[in-house]
Amino acid sequence: WHLSHTPEYEHVNAISPGEAQYSKVAMGADWAGTPAEAGVTIRVTPGTLRNFYQVACGYTGDRTGTQLGKRVDGSFTDLANDSGATTWAAADTVKLSGSGSSLTVQRNGSGTLLNATDSAHASGKVGIYLFRAVGGGEAYVDDFEGGDLPSSEPGDQWEGHPFSSRGVAKQVARGF
Repeated sequence: WHLSHTPEYEHVNAISPGEAQYSKVAMGADWAGTPAEAGVTIRVTPGTLRNFYQVACGYTGDRTGTQLGKRVDGSFTDLANDSGATTWAAADTVKLSGSGSSLTVQRNGSGTLLNATDSAHASGKVGIYLFRAVGGGEAYVDDFEGGDLPSSEPGDQWEGHPFSSRGVAKQVARGF
């Protein structure tokens, strides 16, 4: 997926994960322009105001580090962040998991980078988040996957979809 405007939240309608769910992407290779962010969302409730949990990974300019937050009725609240300490690069992966009220962020599949406890959203869809400043370059993510945590049925995950590798976000958004 790539983004040439700001911001963009996309979710997958093809599956309906349970309460325990995850979303994961790899940072794309074309990190041109400043500032930019990429990340994932879980428990997305589609609609005008879209409620969800989100992790944003800043990778250029004044946007560095990692932030875990929630959006409720159009208002965003920071739940945890690393104060800009994490440097993200192309091919790094970020995974956001939610089980009960526990939210966990992992980088490159190891350890816990951030965690928080919140009960604002109990269920919903999985998806991605992209941001770039007006006039900047383009933000990319690759290899999206998401679904139940842990997945017990092969069909319950959105993995290896043709749009997961550089499909234009507008083609897959707005109701997969």
